Amino acid sequence: MMKMRKKYNLFLSKFRIAQQILLVFFVCTVIPMLFLGLAETHRAGTLLAGQYESLAEADSVRVRSILFDITTSIYTASDTILGGTDCMELFASEQPAFEDGAWERISSSMDSLFQHNAAVASIHLYTDNPAITDGSYITSCPDGYEGEDWYAASGGRHWQMWTSLAVAERDQEDPGQLTLIRRVPVASRVYTAWLVIRLDSNYLKNRISDTSRTVLISIEDAPVFYSSDRKWLGEELPVPEGGAKTDSACSGPVLIGGERAIASLCTLTAYRTDSRFCIETVDFAAYPEIRGTIVTYLVILAFAVAAPAAIILGFSFYLGSRIRTLRAAMHQARVGDYNIIDSFQGNDELKDTFQDLKATVERIHEKEARYYEAKIARQKLINRQQQMEFKMLASQINPHFLYNTLETIRMLALTGKNKETSSAIKMLGRSMHYVLETTTTEFTTLEKELDYVRTYLSIQQLRFGERIRFSIEVSEGLDPAQIPILPLLLQPVVENAFLHGLRDSDREGFIRICGAVREDALYLTVQDNGAGMKEDELEQLNERMHHPEQSSSESIGLHNICQRIRLCYKEQGQMRIESTPEQGTLVTLILPDMSGEEGRTQ
Repeated sequence: MMKMRKKYNLFLSKFRIAQQILLVFFVCTVIPMLFLGLAETHRAGTLLAGQYESLAEADSVRVRSILFDITTSIYTASDTILGGTDCMELFASEQPAFEDGAWERISSSMDSLFQHNAAVASIHLYTDNPAITDGSYITSCPDGYEGEDWYAASGGRHWQMWTSLAVAERDQEDPGQLTLIRRVPVASRVYTAWLVIRLDSNYLKNRISDTSRTVLISIEDAPVFYSSDRKWLGEELPVPEGGAKTDSACSGPVLIGGERAIASLCTLTAYRTDSRFCIETVDFAAYPEIRGTIVTYLVILAFAVAAPAAIILGFSFYLGSRIRTLRAAMHQARVGDYNIIDSFQGNDELKDTFQDLKATVERIHEKEARYYEAKIARQKLINRQQQMEFKMLASQINPHFLYNTLETIRMLALTGKNKETSSAIKMLGRSMHYVLETTTTEFTTLEKELDYVRTYLSIQQLRFGERIRFSIEVSEGLDPAQIPILPLLLQPVVENAFLHGLRDSDREGFIRICGAVREDALYLTVQDNGAGMKEDELEQLNERMHHPEQSSSESIGLHNICQRIRLCYKEQGQMRIESTPEQGTLVTLILPDMSGEEGRTQ
């Protein structure tokens, strides 16, 4: 339990406070409400669909009952015409005796049925007996019945059946006139007679269409002959999904003309016939009403979710803004801006926290002010000491160099080479002028420093001749006249290379001086091909160079350079020494590039 709670707290801590509130609200309120609301909406839709199916089934049963009543009453009424011996004897005789009144009785019965039954649109007796004369209700067909539509519908095979026949009505053909066809029992093998009773479509409509649903009726697999909506007349009867016309009853959704509806289909076998009616009621308004109800449920659900969500969202923004105000004040204090304005409103725990923060910041500000005052005073003292130490370190170079230069001039004078002595004195003057000039300045240029080194090496060449050669190289894109450096940095390194690397060497000596800018730093290298140093000697030199108390006369120059770089450039300046026995030594000075863009040529 504790482990689960820890994971829960760890998960929530990954989000902002406002996001945590919204997340908890969403998980604990929105998801359950949506789940229950959608489940109830689905349940309501299912119940409504079931109710609409039940209503459609009830309508189908009602229409079936009406149709059964109409067809049964018409069939029973036709028995009054065909039930006696009049038809049997009259239509079988080649010389019918009209004196007994059979023809009049039959005609009278048919007239009575037509006049007193509103369902009957027409009634006729057809016979192929040429001895029978035509009348209002009796038609003689001595040449046969092939031209009659009712005979084509029956095929002459069924003794009694119901069918639908087309009839012209108001300049339009109505394909749906329900018709009863019965073969008259005649005591003859030569002649036949048929009773055809056509029902009035308007009567059927008045009896059946007492509903807002669409009623469709067909016989067997024939097209629809009756429809409360005329556009379905002559169309195939649609069957509900999962059902068939052979079923006695089925209900469910049906797709008609691309429109989804709820339908109920039932069948009726007409009284004393083999004709089977298929009756279907279709509710096209069911699904729109169900969708409307579902939309209403969803709107209510959306409002029920959106209203508290808006309130929670507003509260989370309000709380988030207060926390951001507090955080901004803390950030302001963290970056050293202690001028915090009291714009925090309210009277809750966040307000108390803000007041405590403000009081703490004010105390820190007071302590920091006192600390900086003491630090500034201490820094002034350190700066004075560094300036004095820098001047002392720079002044130690001049006597040492002047002694060596004068010694060189003395040796030249002993040999009597006056011209060379004059040149040496001239170069000595240039060297002394440079030293005196840089003593009162903090920085010189790389060009002047390299020129001074060139003068020094030229003086040494006067003494040692071809034994000493040198080169000074500056990389492309670097303008030495625009590169500021400390004065007298390179000469001690070059002198050290000459004295300790090349002077006692038997082979031809070479000193190479290079300047380049890489990675926003100035790299100055002094490389010789002299005796070099062993690894332990190099370690001892580095130790003496960084610790003045261990320095000897041989390493005092390098120590001075190292100290001056450290004092001027801090951690950005470096001095590296690499050496290999019998191959030479490489000294690298790494100084921050202080030239800006002016030090580069375009």
